Amino acid sequence: MATYTHPVTGEELEYIPYVELDDEQRRSVDSPVERTRYKAAKLRWGLDKLVDDPDTYVRLEVAALGYGLERLVVDRYANVRRVVAEQGFGLEKLVDDADGWVRAEVAKVCPEALLERLVNDPYWEVRGQVARRGYGLERLVNDETPWVRKGVVEACPEKLLTELVSDPDLHVREVVAARGYGLDKLAKDEDRDVQEAVRKRLTDDRTTLSAWIENNPDKCALPENRGYGSLSVVQKVELAARGGESVLQALAKDDESIVRAAVARQGYALDSFIDDPEPAVRFEVAMHGHELGRLAGDAAYTVRKAVALQGFGLDALAEDSVAGVREEVERYLALSGMSLEEWVKENPDKCALPENLSKETIKVPILGESAKEQWANAMDIYLMVVDSNLSRTHDMVSAIEEGVRGGSEEEACCIEAYRCLESAGKVLSDMKGEIARLIDAVFDRDGAQASRDADER
Repeated sequence: MATYTHPVTGEELEYIPYVELDDEQRRSVDSPVERTRYKAAKLRWGLDKLVDDPDTYVRLEVAALGYGLERLVVDRYANVRRVVAEQGFGLEKLVDDADGWVRAEVAKVCPEALLERLVNDPYWEVRGQVARRGYGLERLVNDETPWVRKGVVEACPEKLLTELVSDPDLHVREVVAARGYGLDKLAKDEDRDVQEAVRKRLTDDRTTLSAWIENNPDKCALPENRGYGSLSVVQKVELAARGGESVLQALAKDDESIVRAAVARQGYALDSFIDDPEPAVRFEVAMHGHELGRLAGDAAYTVRKAVALQGFGLDALAEDSVAGVREEVERYLALSGMSLEEWVKENPDKCALPENLSKETIKVPILGESAKEQWANAMDIYLMVVDSNLSRTHDMVSAIEEGVRGGSEEEACCIEAYRCLESAGKVLSDMKGEIARLIDAVFDRDGAQASRDADER
């Protein structure tokens, strides 16, 4: 009897060397029948000879016993090398083996450093095993092979399941259901096997679908069931900017006006938002040019100002009680190069006063400034708006930095600061164009005057 040390586990194992075999054992090891030699290997008889046996299955058994791995790691048959990898031996060499099944076995047991060399392996089985080790999931979640994506489902955190709950392969969706994710969506899956996986999961959890949805909003796949209340205001606003119709539908009912305003900004549910109690929401409705006739008489001056910005109802808004609204009317007329009388004649369909809705009867309030003065003050108005927005932004950023605000108030403050900068940027952009127009007008005027002077001379 002799011993050998397993090269990976370090375990001391016994075997009978060939020279110590009795006659019966030796006849088994030397038998021409492969099955007999295979049985001898299982009994650990003459492993020092059987390690070089001509039969693959005999050498497979020797490798499975952890004997002679340093020789079998270069065996000519891939199945033998695969068993060597299974033992955790020679992985640095076998990671580059020509056979995909050998590399897949390496992926099962190798250290993480070697997984990086296998994550993009051309063989799907290898990538699948890498996924099941929980490595490279962000890269493998969109793998072309369903079996690999199934491996991702089995090992990934829940955030990746949001992508896989709608996977085109039914087997992937089955595993998602088995993980207990997206059951609200998968219960209505087109494939019966997926539906059955949902029923099995609900049965195992001893619950119903409705109860599961109520207790697991974070695991729901349908936006209306996700319980957006757990998200911050900033997260909801960002979600509204990129979400689809189902997301907007859920967020349209949010308690925070800034979230509803973000939904309205996408042009969603404008008919319902026109009666929203918060001016910020109705402002977004007006900015979409929706129901301006109703909003021209809105109680909030910011909404009326937005209506004027759209070039609507200027005949009524020119006499508004708030100076900021009247200034917006003047700015619009100045930029369009028209007097109010001219605008009313050209735009009866945009008038708010009933008597101005047709071209026959026109009533025009008298503005306090001439058209020439309006043009002269247009740039001053622009600069005032920009300065106001930038000043408010600076104050809010300073407040956040000093820590005088916190929680949702700080989030709302950040968003408002962003909106102010956005508004200032838009005004600056418009102002750049108007300055260019003024310059052109000046050059045209001076050029014409110079021409007349030359003719007179």
